[in-house]
Amino acid sequence: MNKVFISYSTKDSYIAFRIYYSLINAGLDVFLYERKGEKGMNFISQIHKNICESKYFCLIDSSNARSAPYVREECDYATKIMNNGNPNGLAIIPCFVEDIDRTKSNWFYENQLFPEQEKISGLKFYGIDRVDYLEVYYNGINELCSLCKATYKPWADYPSGEDFENELESLRVKDTPTTDEGRTFLKTDYANFIYSTLKGSPTSLDRINTLIKDCTLFYNDVFICYIAKAQILADSNQDDEALKVFNYLSKKFPEDPRGWYAMSAAQFYTYDLEGSLSSINKALQLLEKYKKSKNSSDHKPEVLLNKFQLLLAMEEYQEARNLLDDFSNILMDLPQKLIAELKLELLEGRIFNNDDERYSRLKNSYSVDLNKKFKDENLNRLIGDLEFNIGMFYFKSGQLNEVLNHIDFALIFAPTNIFYHAEFNFVKVLTNKSCVQSIQEALQLSPITDEDYYYYGLLKYLSYIVTGSKIDFEVSNHFYLKSNKTDWGFYDSHFKF
Repeated sequence: MNKVFISYSTKDSYIAFRIYYSLINAGLDVFLYERKGEKGMNFISQIHKNICESKYFCLIDSSNARSAPYVREECDYATKIMNNGNPNGLAIIPCFVEDIDRTKSNWFYENQLFPEQEKISGLKFYGIDRVDYLEVYYNGINELCSLCKATYKPWADYPSGEDFENELESLRVKDTPTTDEGRTFLKTDYANFIYSTLKGSPTSLDRINTLIKDCTLFYNDVFICYIAKAQILADSNQDDEALKVFNYLSKKFPEDPRGWYAMSAAQFYTYDLEGSLSSINKALQLLEKYKKSKNSSDHKPEVLLNKFQLLLAMEEYQEARNLLDDFSNILMDLPQKLIAELKLELLEGRIFNNDDERYSRLKNSYSVDLNKKFKDENLNRLIGDLEFNIGMFYFKSGQLNEVLNHIDFALIFAPTNIFYHAEFNFVKVLTNKSCVQSIQEALQLSPITDEDYYYYGLLKYLSYIVTGSKIDFEVSNHFYLKSNKTDWGFYDSHFKF
């Protein structure tokens, strides 16, 4: 995997962390010291080691960076190993987070960090005060990911253009010999739809609705289009409308387990747990019915493990245990199975020990380098969830340092989970640990759900506690009211002063 080293001034943390999260969501291995630096070790040695291991040196360039001694030292070391023939072929990619127009400022031509720096073209990330900044950021991060041999994607996943093309290919074989021109027309429209979602365009829903109509010119219904439409609706918190799409799919494609599986997820998020269980059972029945299909064997473990998580949410612990026992031959020693066993015991109130043999095996399966994530984002989320739950186990017994250790680990695998960030910094405040930087890091995330709004407000309240900022207090109250979770109590109720 291509590794990226981010060099930046702490004064530019707001954008450095945002770029960091976008890069790791694109599947890249990224080193940013405030996120990945190991405590109790020589930080210069760590930085040098990670620069040597990296393929790309991402410089967050600004007047702040030009005056930061550690940024200069990192650039000196990077150019040194480049000149000595670094085996990874290190490349420097400047990301400008401050306007480089000479008529406004000459910072770009002063205090250069390496020879002939002004001759290296970079990527534009400045203009956060502009109305088109989202488009500017998208263009910059998309190009940065491309240079690092990765594909930028927002936090919501849509079926890819390849998924759509494969669907058309299967329909062409089974139904009608569509012309190449027709297929190209549809593929182009789907690509435009995906681009519009990346840009956050308000026309995305109209585009997919139009594409659904156009597909009828060449096919009947294309399954992927409806999944994409439901995703847009779910992303805009129109869960009931998304559920209607899945209901349509279950009637139109009653023998396709994907529709039932997707509907189960939609029902889960609308708190219809019984309906979700019924739908996932239907998906499993169809997977068994078509068990000779490669898709069935590939997806059955995933569906089983999602049913397990659903049973945990329903507090059906014995049935969850039976599920693990009944399908142990399929699940074998998958990391997901070990996670399931350990989480079940935590929820049942059993004593957890960091030396548990299964937990040791699980951590060994993560990676030799525990900071590396899996390509399977669902597995990353499960690991984050387990580590967070272990942290909460230690919270009950007042072992707050263990809480911080486990939640910090959870954040490696689920770095955009606002709830985890809020609880992590809450415990830091309780233990009088420095947390201004980690709070500011978390506040770069974007809340989406009501729960996100509540915990984003808690982060603002924690910022108020540690800085005394009255504005942070007012903003915390704004998000508290916006969350529709006022029955959870205002944030001062969490503290015993």
